[in-house]
Amino acid sequence: LTVERLATRCAEVLGSNDIEFRLLKGVALAHTLYEDPGRRVFSDVDILVHSTDFSQVAELLAARLGAEREREE
Repeated sequence: LTVERLATRCAEVLGSNDIEFRLLKGVALAHTLYEDPGRRVFSDVDILVHSTDFSQVAELLAARLGAEREREE
């Protein structure tokens, strides 16, 4: 549930800033393809954003969620 809460918080931050995004892989698949989301194992949040929004998204998530950038884009 911790990862799902993180995905929800990311979606709220990006949505409130009018940034288009898509959740990918684990979290998205768990809630779209599995009857029981608990059966899909995942340990991170994968988000797709347009390349022109990348720096803004990294800054927003770092500021709002306390995330850190591990490397430059």
